Amino acid sequence: MNKLKIVKSIELLSIIAPIIYIICNFETILIFSYWDNKDNKEHLWLLFQQSIKRNFGDEKGNACINIINHISWWFVENNKNIIFFICIMILTAFCIYVNRNNLTNRPILMVFYVLTFLVMFFIAFFATPKFIEYYF
Repeated sequence: MNKLKIVKSIELLSIIAPIIYIICNFETILIFSYWDNKDNKEHLWLLFQQSIKRNFGDEKGNACINIINHISWWFVENNKNIIFFICIMILTAFCIYVNRNNLTNRPILMVFYVLTFLVMFFIAFFATPKFIEYYF
């Protein structure tokens, strides 16, 4: 493979990896909203659970919730959220460095990188500790 194909595949990975990271930490974000909400009757975590159970039924709904929970726990265990955050940010920095001349043509990509950085930083350093406190 030539250098251009490698750079394009790394760039594609730098776009896909944060999206997967955020989707897999969906419960972590919802638990953070539950923890900080003073009125816990109408918070996002319970509304999400009720919506899943209403759409899929109790048995399949609980199975879906358990799958989401297991994925979130996998990321939370042993500081994997922070490790993945650092790895994805190194990958993103590499892409920005390699494409520094072309980024004037890609402001949307830079906005994407900034937004995903903020969301992943929030997940890794704010939502993950609340997720652990919620379950312990």
